[in-house]
Amino acid sequence: MSEPIDVVIAWVDGSDPEWLAEKRKYDPKTPLPGNAGHHFRDWGTLRYLFRGIETYMPWVRTVHFVTWGHLPAWLDVSCPRLHLVRHEDYIPAEYLPTFSSHVIELNFHRIEGLAERFVYYNDDQFVIRPTTENEFFDGVLPRDVAALNVHCYALSRPVDLIQIRDVGVVNEHFRFRASLRANWCKWLRLSSGTVLLRTLLLLGCPRFAGFYQTHCAQPLLKSTYKEVWAAEPEVLESTCRNRFRGPLDVNQWVMREWQMASGRFTPRPASFSRAFYLEKNHPVEGVRAVVRELARPKHSLICVNDAAMTDSEFDECRQLVVGAFEQLLPAKSSFELEGV
Repeated sequence: MSEPIDVVIAWVDGSDPEWLAEKRKYDPKTPLPGNAGHHFRDWGTLRYLFRGIETYMPWVRTVHFVTWGHLPAWLDVSCPRLHLVRHEDYIPAEYLPTFSSHVIELNFHRIEGLAERFVYYNDDQFVIRPTTENEFFDGVLPRDVAALNVHCYALSRPVDLIQIRDVGVVNEHFRFRASLRANWCKWLRLSSGTVLLRTLLLLGCPRFAGFYQTHCAQPLLKSTYKEVWAAEPEVLESTCRNRFRGPLDVNQWVMREWQMASGRFTPRPASFSRAFYLEKNHPVEGVRAVVRELARPKHSLICVNDAAMTDSEFDECRQLVVGAFEQLLPAKSSFELEGV
């Protein structure tokens, strides 16, 4: 297709004193998991996301950089491929101020000039190998790994309930078995790897049990956002009125899941991406696995998902990760100022 592909990056500087002062005005007395400090801290790796996009995704038209208003000191705001987007530039005023990633992500379709096809990166997600447009979009169709999953909810993990809410929206509008019959060749594929077993075990469910999340950069359609907003405005508005993430929210995963349930996607191998969850191991050991991946990349996309850790552990982990990225992507990108 000749139509462009854009990138959207959402970033927050959790050390910005003005942002912290604003956040304290609205901070709940008993913050839920997901609103904790480590979800807002800066690893110093954002510049390597920009370098990776320029090096390994040269076909991207525009990078829409979404922030509360703060900017990295090294960012060259005059870069012609960069579009700076403040929350008030696209999020309706009745939802502001917001400190919820769900609100920020659910309104991306309102960004002025955003292409119909775009790839969303959180600031802990990176591209580390050369890619082609076709690895993200097959014509107008997003490329994705379709697999079922069971979300095992625990009070200490409200994100699991959010995933249940997401699939609840999908089940209101799509019949699982009819969808699977119409798109069985997209779901039952050996290229899905071991997650195919999850789908096979859940084929007997009367509805979508849940969706497996790759937790890496996500190709999305602006038209999907508009369709979901038109179908479930009350659910999305309820989430957007919460200034902080809550367990009864939905999040932007509902857009991805809507695409899969409707069959509007093309399969791609599960090996294309990998998420590193530091909470599943001792953080330092988890980071060493990331360093090994960066030294000899086996996947095109990765996520380095943060976890609670001591200050000394965080300093050690940050130095290891930044050092590994500097080895992989040492050259400054056009998004960076010289000498910074």
